[in-house]
Amino acid sequence: MALDLAHSTVDELYALARAAEDEEAYWAVVSELHTRVNDHTFRIADVLCDSFAVGERCLGADVLGQLGAADGQSPAEGPFASASGRVLLRLLEEDDEPAVLSSAAIGLGHLRDDRAIDRLTALASHASPEVRRGVVHGLMGHDDDRAVHALVLLSDDEDPSVRDWATFSLGVQIDRDTPEIREALAERLADPDANTRDEGIRGLALRGDPRAIEPALAAEPTAEIDEAIATLAEATGDPRLLERLEPR
Repeated sequence: MALDLAHSTVDELYALARAAEDEEAYWAVVSELHTRVNDHTFRIADVLCDSFAVGERCLGADVLGQLGAADGQSPAEGPFASASGRVLLRLLEEDDEPAVLSSAAIGLGHLRDDRAIDRLTALASHASPEVRRGVVHGLMGHDDDRAVHALVLLSDDEDPSVRDWATFSLGVQIDRDTPEIREALAERLADPDANTRDEGIRGLALRGDPRAIEPALAAEPTAEIDEAIATLAEATGDPRLLERLEPR
């Protein structure tokens, strides 16, 4: 985008976001709005979340979910985290548009707002894969029984992207090590989607589970798989893994 976003006003940025013709341009503007951590930015986003237009409700949610995400700061630590969470939770409870539900769910994930866990888990069986993906992002990183159980179910979703993100969430984003999680990860070792399969390998490797050894050795080499092999080698001492780690 040729416009100088850094020197645009908040009102100008909202106008640009509404007029954006593609996703890249839209998110460039929204990302700039995330850095404008003030009452004016919040109030406009709050009003947009009540708009009749689906796109405007999504815009409001996309801004609120990461308002304050600048200079290495998490929006969950920002001054508008609690207020933004209340608005997004209301969208989850009252809206019925998949795009809006997804934006609100993802935003609540960025805010790490555990007030949303019950509503998010209720949406885990939503008919729209867009919503189910949003639910995964909303629950990601919550080491909570309700969230973990929902993510286990979503790791077996019919949509490969949902399975991929849910498996990543279970395997890498929390440290919990239970039979339920291990079994869910092991189920993905034969997944037809390569990304999901690799996330199953990574998650089991981090837990030192030997069921990941054969799939890891058979997987296409990537930085993540190499890391999983190193972790498994340390945990199990399997000579095949140690051989794979030897420099060539």
